[in-house]
Amino acid sequence: MKKRGISPLIATILLIGIVIVLGIVIFNWIGVIFDEQIGQTEDMMQLYMTNSEFEFDCSYDFEANFMELKLRNKYNLEIPSFFVVFNDSSTETYQVDLGAYETQIIAIDGKVSDSLDVTPQIEIDGKTESLIYKKITEDCVEMLPMPACSNGQDDDDDGSCDYEGCLGFPPDPDCISPEDDDESGTLSLTSCDDPDFLADGALVLADDILTSDLGNCFTFENEEDFTLDCNGHVIDGENGGATDGSIGIYIGAGSNEINILDCEVTGFEAGVLVGVDGGSQISEVYIQGGKFYGNYDGIRFGDGSNINDYSIVDSKILNVEAYENNRHGIIFTGFGNPVWGLSNNEISGIYACDNAVTAGDGGGFTVYQLSDFTYGTGNVFSFNQAGQADTQGGSDWPMLGQDYSDCP
Repeated sequence: MKKRGISPLIATILLIGIVIVLGIVIFNWIGVIFDEQIGQTEDMMQLYMTNSEFEFDCSYDFEANFMELKLRNKYNLEIPSFFVVFNDSSTETYQVDLGAYETQIIAIDGKVSDSLDVTPQIEIDGKTESLIYKKITEDCVEMLPMPACSNGQDDDDDGSCDYEGCLGFPPDPDCISPEDDDESGTLSLTSCDDPDFLADGALVLADDILTSDLGNCFTFENEEDFTLDCNGHVIDGENGGATDGSIGIYIGAGSNEINILDCEVTGFEAGVLVGVDGGSQISEVYIQGGKFYGNYDGIRFGDGSNINDYSIVDSKILNVEAYENNRHGIIFTGFGNPVWGLSNNEISGIYACDNAVTAGDGGGFTVYQLSDFTYGTGNVFSFNQAGQADTQGGSDWPMLGQDYSDCP
């Protein structure tokens, strides 16, 4: 029997059929994969749309042509980038890789915008997708100058930086608080009741201070090693030297090593009062430079109490002008009793004239006890106008070695 092969026509038909079947299989397979990819993308988009949450703040500096964008991720999914629209319709994409619950600050140079549209973006299969339904629009605020004690810089070049330290530098001892705007220690006070002025061990005034409040402007009690440098500025109590209990600078019991430098004090009952309690001692109070005028007493050592068991020792008044006060320019007194325990105190370079403006018993310089009291050179003062011999040491006044000239 003679064998016959498949005719060419039938072979062609079979081949075409096989190709069609394979095409259908492959097409269905690709469709399944494509549907799976779409499903995964949709699932990822849904995951982010459902669970991601962020917020932002923005600020700008017109003069510096600079902005800051602070982004906060509030969920446990990373946000790789953000699409930002400025108010001039320009756009920018910022790659940040903002981790879960992370906060980042983006510095934007050369841009200023008073509002921003910010949209989070995610990466899916190498493609960036914007979560447009998560877009947030916020107004931006103008930047306020950062205080010198929290700006991350060593502004006074002293090898220390800010209130808490920065840039590998230790904290600056001249910074009283993070809000202090001068690392040099100069502090701009507008009133006498700043609660932080004692915190740093030193204070340099940057402005005059005017106060009509009764009481003490600056108070030191049980304070050790503090310098108040008025830097030539005025502390004005605005009372005309009335006896109302107001004190410009009060140094109380238990205080030692207090330095008052270059202060101009006026308008108080006492410009400076070094007051003590029974059984207490004050030592090493240095009042150097400055002017004390228009007070009832310019500088008063002793609080006027009728006590006899306190002491003021190792203290100095140097190169001070005390003039045109209503009673005394400078007085060391206990009023009821002599000052007990005056020891190793000194005045030098004093100008105390034209006092006793309203009080008949006033004068330039009065001391109720002369023992162990040193008079340096260059003193110019007048003495107590009433009862001079009694209040100034009786017939022993003036004492040997005192250096002074009468007021002109």
